[in-house]
Amino acid sequence: MYVRFSQRMGLQPVRSVIQVDSLDQDTRTELWNFSLTAIEASLQGGRFSASSKLLTTMWTDLWRQPADELPMYASESVSRIKAALLTSDWASAYDLIEFICQFFGIDTIAAAYNEILERNLCGYRFIQLQLAPVVSDTEVAAIERTLEDLHASDVVRHHLTRALDLLADRADPDYANSVKESISAVEAQLKAITGVSPMGPAVDALRVQSPELHAALARSWKALYGYASDEDGVRHGTDAVPSVDQATAVFVLVTCSALVSLLRANFSGPGETVASG
Repeated sequence: MYVRFSQRMGLQPVRSVIQVDSLDQDTRTELWNFSLTAIEASLQGGRFSASSKLLTTMWTDLWRQPADELPMYASESVSRIKAALLTSDWASAYDLIEFICQFFGIDTIAAAYNEILERNLCGYRFIQLQLAPVVSDTEVAAIERTLEDLHASDVVRHHLTRALDLLADRADPDYANSVKESISAVEAQLKAITGVSPMGPAVDALRVQSPELHAALARSWKALYGYASDEDGVRHGTDAVPSVDQATAVFVLVTCSALVSLLRANFSGPGETVASG
C-alpha cells in the first residue's frame, strides 16, 4: 500500500482525510457519476416525466431560479447539475444529492450514496433519505489537536498517524490494523508515564502512581484494550477475519487521540517524552 509522504509526516490535515467540512474532487466525481446514472435511468425508463419534474423542481425550489428561465433542454439542466456538484461549496453539493435522493424517495439510491460517502471518509450519511452527521468537528479536532501536540519523532505520533493512514486508504482500508495502531498509541503513552506495558498492567501501574485516578475511568480504558485484544485478529493473528468496520475504527481513533491528550496533560513519569531512536 502506498502511503503519501504528506501522510507519513503528518502534513496532510486530518480534516482533509476525514471530510467533515469539505468534499474533495474524487468524492464529488463519484457522487456525480452515480447521480447521472440515477437521472439517466429515469430518462430511459419511461419515467422521465418524473425526471423532467426533478429538473424543474430543482431549478425553482432548490436553486430558487425564475421558472421562465429554466433551460429548454434536459441536457443543459443536467450539465448545470454536474457543474454545481463538481464546483459548488461542500454544503451546496450535499444539498444537491439530498434533493435528488428525496425526490426519488428510493432507499437504494440513499444506500448507493452512502457507499460512496463511507468509502471516501465523509462525515455524513443518509438516514431515512436525510443527510445526518456521523463524524463531528469536535471529533476531528481531537485528532488534530493531539497530533499537533506531539513531536515528529514521537512514537505515539507514529502510531496515531499510521492509524489514520490505514483508515484513509480508500482503495484498501485496513480498519482492524487502524484500531491496533490507535491502541498502540495509548500503550506507548502509558509506557512513557509508568515504564510498564502492555496497556492493562500500565493502567494498573498508573493507578498506583496516581491514586486520584478514578477506578471507573481506569476500567473504561482497560475495557477498550480488552475489546481490541478480544476482537478476532485485531491485536493477535488468528484465522478469523476481523469484524471491524469504518465507524468503529474512527471511534477508536478519536477516543485514543483524546486519551493520549488527557494522559499527557494530567500525568507524568520518567519516560514522559517518547522518541524513536
